[in-house]
Amino acid sequence: MLANEPDLLLPSPSETSVVRVGDVLSAKHILKLDLQDAMRERRGTTGMIAGAPYFRMVPKLNIGGVAQADISAVRTIINELQRAHSQGPIIWINLREEPLVYINNAAHIVRQRQEPLQPIIIPDVTGPGIEAVEAKLKQEVLQEAYENGGNISVHMEGRDGVMEDKWECAGMHNVFTLVEVFHDLSQSLSGLRGGMELQYYRRPITQNVGPRPADFDFVFEACMEQPTAVFIFNCQTGRGRTSAMMQIASIVRFYQMCRKDVSVDIRVLRGSSNTSLAFRTIQKIVSLFPDGKLHERRLMILMDLADKVYSMADHIIDSFASITNMPEVAMMRLQLYGLFLIFSYYCEQRLWNHSLDVTFTEFLERNPDVKVLITSVRQQLQEQLEAERVTALENISDEPEIARLIRRRKGNVLSSGRILCSIPMPKSSAVQELRQLGPDVPIFTCGRVGQRARDDLVREIRAAFPEHRRVYWLSLRAEPMVIINDINYTLSDYSAPLLESDRGATMHVSTEGIEQIEDRLCRDVLLESQEYKGSIVLHRIEEDGTRKTIRVRVKSVRPPKSAMDNFAANTDIMYRRVPIPFSGEMLATDVDPLLQYLSEIEIGPLDIFIINDTEGTTRSTVALNLVTMYRASRTAKLRELNTPARIVRLLAAGQTGQLIPSAAAADAASSSIDAPAEHIEILLASTICQMLRAGSLLPTVDAIVTLGGKGRTRNVLHMVDYLKRRINMSGLNKQKAVLDALHGLRCYLLVLLCAIYLDEMTDYSDANTFTNWVKEKSEVCFIVDNLDSRGEAALKYISADNLMKADVSRRCGEVLTANFCMKADHFPGCQKKGLRPVVCGAPNFRKVRLINVFGVAIPTMMGVHNILSLLGASEEPMQTYPGEENDKELFLGYASPSIFDPDFFVDELQAPLRGSVVWVNLREEPLLYIGDKPCVFRDLSAPYVNVELTGIHTRKIELVEEQLREDILKEAGQYDGRFLIHDEGSPGELVGAWETANTDTIKTIRQVYDELAADGVRCLMIRQPVTDEQSPDIGDFDGLLQALLPRITSHRATTESLSFVFNCQMGRGRTTTGMVICCMLIGLVLPGYYDELHAIYDPLYKETDTELGRGEYTIITQLKRVLAQGRATKYKVDLVLEACSDMQNLRTAIEVLAIASQSPDATEASRARSHHSGVHYLVRYFNLIVFAVYLEEEFDMVKKRMRRTFTSFMASHPELVTLSATAALK
Repeated sequence: MLANEPDLLLPSPSETSVVRVGDVLSAKHILKLDLQDAMRERRGTTGMIAGAPYFRMVPKLNIGGVAQADISAVRTIINELQRAHSQGPIIWINLREEPLVYINNAAHIVRQRQEPLQPIIIPDVTGPGIEAVEAKLKQEVLQEAYENGGNISVHMEGRDGVMEDKWECAGMHNVFTLVEVFHDLSQSLSGLRGGMELQYYRRPITQNVGPRPADFDFVFEACMEQPTAVFIFNCQTGRGRTSAMMQIASIVRFYQMCRKDVSVDIRVLRGSSNTSLAFRTIQKIVSLFPDGKLHERRLMILMDLADKVYSMADHIIDSFASITNMPEVAMMRLQLYGLFLIFSYYCEQRLWNHSLDVTFTEFLERNPDVKVLITSVRQQLQEQLEAERVTALENISDEPEIARLIRRRKGNVLSSGRILCSIPMPKSSAVQELRQLGPDVPIFTCGRVGQRARDDLVREIRAAFPEHRRVYWLSLRAEPMVIINDINYTLSDYSAPLLESDRGATMHVSTEGIEQIEDRLCRDVLLESQEYKGSIVLHRIEEDGTRKTIRVRVKSVRPPKSAMDNFAANTDIMYRRVPIPFSGEMLATDVDPLLQYLSEIEIGPLDIFIINDTEGTTRSTVALNLVTMYRASRTAKLRELNTPARIVRLLAAGQTGQLIPSAAAADAASSSIDAPAEHIEILLASTICQMLRAGSLLPTVDAIVTLGGKGRTRNVLHMVDYLKRRINMSGLNKQKAVLDALHGLRCYLLVLLCAIYLDEMTDYSDANTFTNWVKEKSEVCFIVDNLDSRGEAALKYISADNLMKADVSRRCGEVLTANFCMKADHFPGCQKKGLRPVVCGAPNFRKVRLINVFGVAIPTMMGVHNILSLLGASEEPMQTYPGEENDKELFLGYASPSIFDPDFFVDELQAPLRGSVVWVNLREEPLLYIGDKPCVFRDLSAPYVNVELTGIHTRKIELVEEQLREDILKEAGQYDGRFLIHDEGSPGELVGAWETANTDTIKTIRQVYDELAADGVRCLMIRQPVTDEQSPDIGDFDGLLQALLPRITSHRATTESLSFVFNCQMGRGRTTTGMVICCMLIGLVLPGYYDELHAIYDPLYKETDTELGRGEYTIITQLKRVLAQGRATKYKVDLVLEACSDMQNLRTAIEVLAIASQSPDATEASRARSHHSGVHYLVRYFNLIVFAVYLEEEFDMVKKRMRRTFTSFMASHPELVTLSATAALK
């Protein structure tokens, strides 16, 4: 009966043909009802507010937390707060970093279609940044609803997490962003009589990163400005991030609302403690503060008070229980716990003691001891992280009672799981690890030494140097010690391996800091002995290496400073403690105190210096190197002291030629089995010296290091070699072995940098400390700070292979150091076929269609001349080499009168127009012209690989080249005015050629272009160093913009042209990048350029292009989501890349490398190189799109200039910096 009746078809969302095309809500994404997955994992009650799970308030403190609430639930919470007669405003702080939108009262979030339960995180996004994304999301939702008759597809989670696609009505009346929701609520409240004030803030906190110091400052300032306000924090589930911020606010409110009460503090200290939250890093932080244990107890009380829904203590413990699966979570929670503890101390000092008036961020910067500790948590390896927690302390060698006593220790320093351990002194009176720098040189190091042996050593040294009056005794111990009953005990961890027990709890700490810690340790010993009837449990290392537990009745307790002050008074010496960590993990901040001390005492030739350490290990060797270096620098130039013999002669106080008897005996007994067979020269060290024009200091540092002795404990270079050889030993954790070797390398580099610092500064300066000096040398700082990321590559040696007759191993210039050479830049096959016009001496010369932008490889001197003639900047005719000729159709390279003129036809010109040229050289590697040839500075063991000087600035690279020229001229003087360069014969074959070298034939790039300008050639050369095969740094974009934009905006179409020429080595990657940036600037000033490109390249993408071929990488998709005009901007950039693709398309080249990185036919090394280059290419593409957005947003069309720099723009968008670091070829 109903056969002829029409059926009412109601297709489900999955049955419609609409394809999502948004930047936030794309075809790969779904819109999902918020909170369902989080709620499914939670059991128990969800609180008293419908639609606002886990709403709760901290008693007395006016601080609340809640999960993502429905719109109606937010109003319910406000109603309840009004009914409770809250006095201040309500400050609502949303902590989410993923975009959401409200549809019909409920929050909806964007998720990956393939992974609907995984949050889409935008790390480090700012409040305005995420709000801009949500505004875009709202528009995409409304657009999709419009196309679907007022409905939008949303997903809800069904049973077992299965996603169900459903329709939801959506329109202007029921789709809101968070900002709109709270704006409307605020307006409605302000219209009510007696209504509360509502303030809304978006403060995104990244998951698994947690609050950062700036977030602590935000909460502190908010609490101080609004002391009566009610703070409500919310994230998705209302737990992790919400609880953390509630804790921060609770700490501030506690110190804000309470007053210091000693009786309360005593009760807090006497209360039971939670020993399950004992971690080594936390113990070190506690020991740094005068009342660290009190702050720890206060924090535990506040953590318990602040949140009954989410126990932070329990979650810290849980994360360490599952550390294998979630190490990053364990690190985050441990670091956060440490920050809470430090913040508690900060608030006490600022609000109770009024001794601080800086932000928490500034406080951390001013206290490097604390900052290094808290930062190191995130840098730990798996086994280091596992060793963080002080466990239940079970040891079969100790009685349960002893283990229980150690576990229950509650001192500020001598806390749970910590012990005091002594190492027996040698039975003989000999001093362990004694060494003398050289015959007649009054500089010594010594290891563990008893009181009698110490006195004997001073007498023996004084007898050998009777004319020397002042004796300096320098202690390097960075481990807390205490003297009990005249025996030294070192603070150590009970669970530490026996071999490490004698090292103790070492740390980066100042002299004042370590002495205060030891004073607190003495107090802890006395308090514990009083509690146990005058006795204390101690430990002792026996001669066989075992650890024995002993009970000792405490008769006397004193810090090492007291004993050493007595020793100094009795022996008439000067004592100083300069703590350096036991391990090789030295930092520049560890060097400053030693240099400052040496500068203060004005050490002279008649002074005796004794460096004391427990075992005479790496730190004593480094200290010996630094003392030697500083002492020598007072009486001679370090660059002149290039052999051990010269240094010894300079520092010797006599002519006996002998060591003191004890040092001679120790030297004879020392072992050098770890000494390498050949001399070591580390490539990274040479690179640093070349960048700083300090190559002649390399032999000086080698001589100083050699004087220290042989073997891994006496010679830092030997230590690096030993640790490098251990990397591939079976049974070792390779990752840890690499880090150990890199720590050793850092020690050596610090010694080297210290020599360069003293050579440049002449003395230590408080105005420019060693640490600040290193930071200011951005190119050096980049190397030192990124050692860990370089991995084994940082440990590469310079090969001493001698390929030519000249002995390059003896080169000793400031830049042209041993085993480096000058290689001709051009090689067979460097010209790409098909590029026109062909210009003699200028490989790969080409012009961008429609505009006066050109690219070229590094030209010869003739090539420079020919290009400038072709572009009308020189009146001289073009030249050719014998047997070669310039292109028949040179008009293909002519410039038009206007920078951009689509109607101008160059083939109508008979000769080039008169013009001027802006020439941008993008070479980072040092370069000289030798005769007519451009020659580049190379490592002879890797002659086809560029020397990377990442971070070097224009003036510095030009200074390097000036010094390199001087080095070559100096060497040529030894070879009858000739210099050996290296060139390629057949591809891959290195041959030598002697060239005439004098001031007329050897020229820097700057000299070449300055001479052209002096001859009337209209050419301005700009040097902007960029690392090969990488994206320009953010500062490089600014440099190019500042050089190019004013010339583009000021040029007017006349009979005189303006051209822009870019070059790198082969005119490919860096050159194309420079050309693209210039084209983008022209398109910014002359928007018609993009219209012409669109007409030429339509369609831009081919149907056969893959997603990667179109540049749709995950990171680019995420970038389009974050940027306001991401899709349109990417299209513009792709148009320019197509226009500049004659040598290389910067977009499609990424896909080529992505495919090569996964090719089964390639070797592992080849795949690794492809992957490395591909990631850098992707970052370059990313940065170009971001730069294009910056240009659109920050260009002032009226004033024709940028409102702010690209560097400033990126600083205000930290999410972009973080996002670029996640680049992956997928």
